[in-house]
Amino acid sequence: MSVISLILLIINLYIIVIIISALLSWLQPTPGEALYNVKLFLDKLSSVVVNPIRRLLPVFRVGSMGFDLSPLIAIILLELLGQVIVRIAS
Repeated sequence: MSVISLILLIINLYIIVIIISALLSWLQPTPGEALYNVKLFLDKLSSVVVNPIRRLLPVFRVGSMGFDLSPLIAIILLELLGQVIVRIAS
């Protein structure tokens, strides 16, 4: 496996972590549940990329509902990074 392939694999796995973390944010598991620990772990892992975007991007409000678009922006940026790496490596 080449270094480029490994980097792209890591980027894709990180995108999956962000997606799962975003989906789990809709749930509120109680401490002690297995899902609670998984959610904490994935939140910490994804926060490295998502939190800086979250600080720059306000929550999108529709009526009384708020949408956090920072995971979506993080995924788009990671996809772009992967494309740039592929183009540089070619």
